[in-house]
Amino acid sequence: MKQEILSILSDVIAIPSVALQSNLKLVEYIENYLLKLGGDIHLIHNYKNDKASLVCFLGPRDVEGGLILSGHMDTVPPDVSKWNTDPFGLVEGVSPEGEVGYFGLGVCDMKTFLAQTLFCVRELDQKKLKRPLVLMFTYDEEVGCMGVRSALSFIKSLSRTIPSSAMIGEPTGLKVFTAHKGHTQLTISVRGKAGHSSRVDEGVNAIEWACRVISVINDYGIELREKVKFQDLFKDYPFRTLNVAQIQGGSAVNIIPEDCEIKVGYRTLPGDNPDTIYQELKHRVEEEVLSCLHQKHPAADILFKLENEVMAMHTPEGSEIEKNLREVVNDYDIHAAPYTTEGGIISHFGVDCIICGSGSIKNAHQSNEFMSKEDIFKGIDVIKAIIERMCF
Repeated sequence: MKQEILSILSDVIAIPSVALQSNLKLVEYIENYLLKLGGDIHLIHNYKNDKASLVCFLGPRDVEGGLILSGHMDTVPPDVSKWNTDPFGLVEGVSPEGEVGYFGLGVCDMKTFLAQTLFCVRELDQKKLKRPLVLMFTYDEEVGCMGVRSALSFIKSLSRTIPSSAMIGEPTGLKVFTAHKGHTQLTISVRGKAGHSSRVDEGVNAIEWACRVISVINDYGIELREKVKFQDLFKDYPFRTLNVAQIQGGSAVNIIPEDCEIKVGYRTLPGDNPDTIYQELKHRVEEEVLSCLHQKHPAADILFKLENEVMAMHTPEGSEIEKNLREVVNDYDIHAAPYTTEGGIISHFGVDCIICGSGSIKNAHQSNEFMSKEDIFKGIDVIKAIIERMCF
């Protein structure tokens, strides 16, 4: 068993699937693997046809209940200069904490889960499945959960019964996470007036006005942090947060910058309507900054564009998937993630979602990404057990 799972894991890590790049070679590998097992496989391509999500149906078609095993195929881009090994190779070694395991891009987030799932499905006696088992592997989760929406819409279009539960294999140390925050991304564009930098009064410096916008964002962020909620779930960060993530503007040091773009992200709590924060932020910027900007130069402007939105997730206590996973991993504590997963989208299709997977989130998005041997093999036992409980 150990050699086979490591062989699969080595294969999927060796195939690059960096977010925003094509993942079709990895899709082909997984499709060919599952075709040998007789699954009902569907590929859902993006509009450029250079990447795809994969959905595989196993078991009965129109039976209530069942399970989705959900994971994403993409990884963050590696900074090769900071890796001690080849990011696209599965290399055995010892972590700084002294654990024996493997290094490789995506080994933690989340190609180990893909490999574990493929191995577990091969071990199944599909004829004995009493409820549906669906594998859903998506693209571009790392840049806004782009692939999962079309995958779920496709499943719904087939008029098939969507399983009522999902296990999302993000790294949680095999703890049961019942909730996570949402995340919304927006772009604020400040349009000024260009001019020679020696004649500053004849132009409108977009970067200077963008700084005023950022000040408004920061003030609003402080207010949001004061509104504490869900302390039992989000023990360290029981509040909404605003983050000014990127700023870009100007073309040369002797030109008054005409444009400046600000990238902003904010994290919401379960039950929030993300549009409420968006509209309030927009109102404050328009009232405190744009009105003054128009007095200086009526043609100048501040534009808002909502780029991406993933809702928060909160699975009610007592769901079938929660009960079974808690028993399988013997974890009865309350856990929630301050980050976002595809569960925020899957749950809005009426599916009870739990985040539970091998490895630690501390090792994700890091150079020399690592997963211990113990976590790899223990995760297989957990996936087998939850399939047994939910689908047989």
